[in-house]
Amino acid sequence: MLNKLNRKKGISLIVLSITIVVMIILASTIIVSYNGILEDTLKKDFAKEIYSIQKLVEQYKFLNNKYPISEEHILDINQIEEKYRFEFEKEKIIYNTIKLYVIDLSKCDVQNVKRGNGKIKDDIYVVSKETGQVYYMMGVKISDMKYYTLTDDLKNEIGI
Repeated sequence: MLNKLNRKKGISLIVLSITIVVMIILASTIIVSYNGILEDTLKKDFAKEIYSIQKLVEQYKFLNNKYPISEEHILDINQIEEKYRFEFEKEKIIYNTIKLYVIDLSKCDVQNVKRGNGKIKDDIYVVSKETGQVYYMMGVKISDMKYYTLTDDLKNEIGI
């Protein structure tokens, strides 16, 4: 009987340690899952926006026989990291530059875009008259990739 009275009530150090380890594992799993979901959401969001703008530019060109542009934009290809230059491989490069044109989104009746408002340098959508390809000049960095246009990877994200 005396033995029962002398026992201390409380959480042992082992139980506390195991609980903390389990909580750390759960928290790590949640953080990794959240980052993956966030990257997928960013990819889909950018893919949908640039795809919509691409289609609106094509429609405008078809109806008006000209692009909805406001001014010329010369891209120095050397400003693009080498590993992302493949996104511009269909373009005509002369003296390390590509001639592109700033898209006037108001001509395409585009009102709500997250990017391409022109409020900061290179926050613009441009189009190539040579290929009809639309590019976002700032690029969108997602994980270890930077996107300037609608790549095959992005097309797969939105199912086209």
